[in-house]
Amino acid sequence: MAIPTQEVSVSCALHNKDSFHPHVITTIHTHLQPPLNQSRSRCRLEMFYALPPSVFVDPNQIPNAWVFGETDLEAPLEHVKEKRGSLVILEANHVVDLPLHLRYQQPDSLETHRHITIEAPQVGWTCRTSPTPAWLLQNPLIPARYLADPRDTTFIPMSRSSGPLRITVPVGRSQDNTIVQVGTVLCVLLSSAWIGWAILKSLTRIRRYDAKGKRRRSE
Repeated sequence: MAIPTQEVSVSCALHNKDSFHPHVITTIHTHLQPPLNQSRSRCRLEMFYALPPSVFVDPNQIPNAWVFGETDLEAPLEHVKEKRGSLVILEANHVVDLPLHLRYQQPDSLETHRHITIEAPQVGWTCRTSPTPAWLLQNPLIPARYLADPRDTTFIPMSRSSGPLRITVPVGRSQDNTIVQVGTVLCVLLSSAWIGWAILKSLTRIRRYDAKGKRRRSE
């Protein structure tokens, strides 16, 4: 039997979308009441964000969320192990601010920017009464131990008024790889030389100070 959609509007918008740290603002335009014939004690309003591999969240910024899939905070896109991205589940409120981070893209000889599409979150009530929706059970990013008994759980989605969100991220030029590598080596060498010079200068001052102290004591 198909689970009906609760006729409540959910909208999404991107803030700071021109930076590497945009935010997805999700707004629920209704009172947070479970559907008819459902007890509040048995239901939980949740949001499910399916993120592509070019986008990730820092679990330390959202401690009350479940994050499945790719969680490496440092890897550029070409070194991401989980190519399907990640899934973020958190308890919903009237307004939810989800901070995102963009991964550095693999350099290219032609492209200067790439377009990333983020699907609007699936928002709805998870109630322990009847089967879990197939789209959630079949998501390979969620370990089975985190799913309730499918015979006792149902998900009643809210209608969405927002389409996919799109972000444009800059791409490095592969022609600049040699310049970047040489520049990096030069910076490391110059920094090391400066640190060595500073240490040598400090040691020289200490020796002079010790020598003056010895002369004063001998006098």
